[in-house]
Amino acid sequence: MARPYSLRRRLLIWLMAALLAIATLAVIDTWREAQDTATSLSDRVLAGSVLAIAERVIVTEDGTLEVDVPYVALEMLTSAAQDRVFYRVDGPEGFITGYQTLPTTAVVGSDVAYSDARFRGDAIRLAVLQRAASSGVSAIPFTVTVAETTIARTRLTQTLLVRSAIRLALLILAAALILWLAVG
Repeated sequence: MARPYSLRRRLLIWLMAALLAIATLAVIDTWREAQDTATSLSDRVLAGSVLAIAERVIVTEDGTLEVDVPYVALEMLTSAAQDRVFYRVDGPEGFITGYQTLPTTAVVGSDVAYSDARFRGDAIRLAVLQRAASSGVSAIPFTVTVAETTIARTRLTQTLLVRSAIRLALLILAAALILWLAVG
C-alpha cells in the first residue's frame, strides 16, 4: 500500500516548483540585462576610442588626409580578457590606414554607429563615426572604425549571470530549509 505524501513533503514540492519557475524567469531576465549592461559598457569605451582617433585626422598641405592614431585611443580598449583591438580610417578615395579588411557599417547622422560582426574568425563589436576634416577651403569626409573582440563583454555577461544564479539558488535552498524545519 502506497504511503501518502506528508503535508511537509507536499508543501515542499509545491514551493520548490513555484520558486524554480520564478528563478528560471529571473535568470532569463538577468541574462538579457547582463548582455545589455556589458554591451553598453563596451560601446562607451569604443565611442571614446573612435572619437579620439577622429580628432587626430588632419588635412595635409596637398589636400590629403593624414591620421596620427593616438596610443591612448587603443590603450583604453585593453582589458584583462586579452581582447584584440582593430581600427580603420577611410577617406573619400577609400582606405587610409589600419586594418584594410576590417568590416565597417553605414552611419546615419553624426552619432557613433554600433554593430556586431566577425573579423578573422572572431566576434567583434564595431563603432563607426563619420566626420569631416576642414582644409580651410573645403571639408573632406572620412570614416573611423574601431573594433574590439568580445571576450571581455562575454565574460562580464557570464559573471553577472552566474552570480545572480548563485544568489537565487541560495534563496531557494534557504526557503526549503525554513519550510522543512517550520512544518513539523
